[in-house]
Amino acid sequence: MLAARTDRAIKAAKEHGVKITWGTDVILTPEAAHLQRQFVADIANWFTPYEVLKMVIHDNGQLLAMSGLRSPYQDGKLGVIEEGRMPISCSLMATHWKTSHSWQSQLAT
Repeated sequence: MLAARTDRAIKAAKEHGVKITWGTDVILTPEAAHLQRQFVADIANWFTPYEVLKMVIHDNGQLLAMSGLRSPYQDGKLGVIEEGRMPISCSLMATHWKTSHSWQSQLAT
């Protein structure tokens, strides 16, 4: 039941141009960090690899930037992919995605 509602909600949000970001507060221990990569890989049911990367990097950065002066990231741009700026977690996520999904079939759509 929850999965069907999630499917309908995501499809409706995309159809109506709702900006979607992704995050979770369920991962509170380093031992569970691998679950975050799995959650991101699982959303491939609804999003292309490009959409996922845009969501978790650019769109999340825009959302965090809305906190203005309260943002702990005052000294740099948020939500960008630049030389030397990609954290290890994003690299690990990309590696996990490559091994658990067919990039060729995703890119062909």
